Amino acid sequence: MLCLHLQSSRAERKRLELLMRANDKPLSDCRILVVEDEYLIADDLRRTLSRLGAEVVGPASTLDQAFQLLAAEPVDCAVLDVNLEGEMVYTLAEQLRRDQVPIVVATGYDDTFLSNRIAAAAVLEKPCSQELLSRTVINACAKS
Repeated sequence: MLCLHLQSSRAERKRLELLMRANDKPLSDCRILVVEDEYLIADDLRRTLSRLGAEVVGPASTLDQAFQLLAAEPVDCAVLDVNLEGEMVYTLAEQLRRDQVPIVVATGYDDTFLSNRIAAAAVLEKPCSQELLSRTVINACAKS
């Protein structure tokens, strides 16, 4: 589980505050697809990205929902959990890659488990901090 619900360190909160002060809404021009099947994690992702100015698309808890959202409107970046209740997101990741959409993968799996189909993605191991998630998504959106 992403540790967005857990208390972050004082230094980490300070770094995130400084990042946000430098650019009040660093993701203000980004539409970010969030695909996560655990409600509390998905909600934390949504709130964190929204505070950074992103327009959050979703969250989607299934591949079908994610593909429907993606078909309805283009996105600038995607944050994906690899395993959605036993369904792997590789087909979605391949579609995003074909569309040249940067991907951030948040997973509990290590690199040896991950498919080469998401090799170009930035990978965050759960649990991860809000600061690391924020920096990674900001960097990914800057490349889109």
